[in-house]
Amino acid sequence: MYTHVRSSKSSRPLVRCEKINTLDSGNKTSPIHPNRWVGGGIAGMNELYAIKKLYMEDRPWTKYWIKSFMKDQKHGRKRFKRLDKGYPQFEIDEALIDIVDFEEFIQIEEGRIPFFVGSQFGIQPKIDDIPQFFNGEKQIAVLGKSLLSGHVAGLTIFQIGKDEKKFNFNEIAYYENK
Repeated sequence: MYTHVRSSKSSRPLVRCEKINTLDSGNKTSPIHPNRWVGGGIAGMNELYAIKKLYMEDRPWTKYWIKSFMKDQKHGRKRFKRLDKGYPQFEIDEALIDIVDFEEFIQIEEGRIPFFVGSQFGIQPKIDDIPQFFNGEKQIAVLGKSLLSGHVAGLTIFQIGKDEKKFNFNEIAYYENK
């Protein structure tokens, strides 16, 4: 929790970096400068950004879908594979996903599903632009996420047919983020 006060010399609010994260068990003060006042301006913003990044980097509320995915008898034992670039920021347990090269990503595998992120701006990486991706029958996973708010709707498993040449949104499973 932030405590807002105003300086008598400035109209800008000052923020006391103390007890900023009630979710952090044990340490209730900022590890950066626990007893320092942070004013406005670039220095203050940089410190607030560092505090926000420290406490908000792992956002568990964007990963609730994982529990229902893991319980699924048909898909829950599968892993995901992703390319090393071409994705917006997202959170996932590292134990579930492998970063692979292009050749491995387009391979059809029984135990690993290509992973994509779908948003209001389309699917990333751009699935229809990946050369040789439509090389047979396979499943893909698309994490539905708003890039503006960060809200995650859930994960959808889609089926790609063996003769498809572009993505047709043939949904076979959905895991809501609740």
